[in-house]
Amino acid sequence: MVVLPGSLWKKAPRWWLQVAGASKASRSRSRLSFEAMNRAIELHRLRPVIDRVFAFSEAKEAYRYFGQMTHMGKVVIAGA
Repeated sequence: MVVLPGSLWKKAPRWWLQVAGASKASRSRSRLSFEAMNRAIELHRLRPVIDRVFAFSEAKEAYRYFGQMTHMGKVVIAGA
């Protein structure tokens, strides 16, 4: 719990509205950026590069391979 001295308490509501407004604007900018990125991915038909696909039964080997950090794309575990 935050306890404000009397002089700050009178200013707290306006300060809180400014902070709340800034965080809301920040979230909406992030959302707008995310939506723009998704439109660009769809427009240009971008697809991830898949380095290697492992069966679910080979999950341990897939994690070992991923841990070597030698892959040049996505490491996929099929059926997961």
